[in-house]
Amino acid sequence: RIETDTIWRTDTIGIDSTLIPDSVITAQYYYFEPSDLVLKFFMEDKQRHYFQRALREQAHCFQLRFSAPQTTLPRLQALRLESDSLAQDSAWVNFLDYCFVQPSAHNDTITYWLTDSAAIRMDSIRFAMTYEWTDSLYNLVEKTDTVLAVYRAPQMTEKAKALMEKRRAEATLEVRSNASTRFHIYDTLRLISPTPLQACVADSLHLRQRVDTTWRDIPFTLVPKDECKMQYWLIASLKPEGEYKLHLDSAALVDIYGLACQRTDFAIKLRSKADYATLTVKVAECPENAIVQLVDDKDKVVRQAPGSLQGTKFEYLDAQVYYMRMFIDSDRNGRWTTGDWLHHRQPEEVFYSKKR
Repeated sequence: RIETDTIWRTDTIGIDSTLIPDSVITAQYYYFEPSDLVLKFFMEDKQRHYFQRALREQAHCFQLRFSAPQTTLPRLQALRLESDSLAQDSAWVNFLDYCFVQPSAHNDTITYWLTDSAAIRMDSIRFAMTYEWTDSLYNLVEKTDTVLAVYRAPQMTEKAKALMEKRRAEATLEVRSNASTRFHIYDTLRLISPTPLQACVADSLHLRQRVDTTWRDIPFTLVPKDECKMQYWLIASLKPEGEYKLHLDSAALVDIYGLACQRTDFAIKLRSKADYATLTVKVAECPENAIVQLVDDKDKVVRQAPGSLQGTKFEYLDAQVYYMRMFIDSDRNGRWTTGDWLHHRQPEEVFYSKKR
């Protein structure tokens, strides 16, 4: 049974360009025989876009959560509340214009870090939000809602409040890193802050290599990887089996709320080339827009690269079982694209290797 006027995004379907049903027919018998009709089985990548909720667990930030990734950031306009002290200020401005905006990896959760101290003290922040919304025909249209982000401070005794204030006064910026004593040769060294950074003093960061019994500074390039500057990459030439140390001086990193990091050392030791394998994949008939993928036993993509008649080379692979598949990247967007029932578009072709 095929519903022609309603799309069920949870259904897996198959279509053929020569079969376009315009009515629903129920067969009263069973029919079995070989057939040369091949239907490509797929699930449509159609999600309804709608706003789920606003979450404000901390006074200085709030999150907006959506059902699907947003292609553009929502537009926010702060609205005055009669109870707000800001509402009485003739110089009131849209303080949301000065937030640090941090989209999630899939762009379905967006965090707003407040920088206005008066806004941070407000229990409720009310604003108009214009965002992407899916109508009944699965078209993306703009919709404007009024949203209230409420912070509910925990109930505490005076003693507990005093203790919390003391801890807040003594708080430091907890910086993380992906540094480890089993660091991958192909990986990039990163520093990660829990909040947006106001300052990153490059002269207070030192990357040192162990040579015999001494430590020597080596050059590196510091690159911010997001607009909030919550993550920095340290680009350096690191050698296999080399032993390194990333040193942060006190206050090398300072966030927008004035918290500074403490003096910290991160130990790094690169793995040996002997820990890795190299795999070269050759396909006899390889279209120029083919993408070759290595997947694990859970069908998760480990690596992918463009296919080539000369062979596709995968270096620095961990020792484990891999499966290989290839898909034809018809729209050349670098990822597999599923089919579309309304537009009669077939999914991109996928081929699996029978060998592991």
